[in-house]
Amino acid sequence: KDFNQNSVSLHGIKIGDSASKINPSLVSETNEYGWVFLEDGVKYYVINGIVKEMGVGSKICNGKMGITRNNLVDRFGKPDKVVQGELKDAESYYYVDRKLVISWLRSLCTININSRK
Repeated sequence: KDFNQNSVSLHGIKIGDSASKINPSLVSETNEYGWVFLEDGVKYYVINGIVKEMGVGSKICNGKMGITRNNLVDRFGKPDKVVQGELKDAESYYYVDRKLVISWLRSLCTININSRK
């Protein structure tokens, strides 16, 4: 609940860091939208060589972190808004001040931290 996006790093990389800090030996995939996916479930969104967003996929969110829909509010507090997705059992929880979005598709969770206002 006392999450601060400016102090979070994944593999030592923070939002605003150069993408050159991403270890290429850990990269499993990149796409045309600017996402760099690592083998362990970490992901970075890169624009003009700078990390603008980062997050973790279900392997970490559901697995290592043990986040479920039932413990989400206990772990992160009440979200500022909840948006239902177009697909059944899809929804996103927005924590605006913390620039944190936790999304669900069925039982799979992803967490994104971004620099957007």
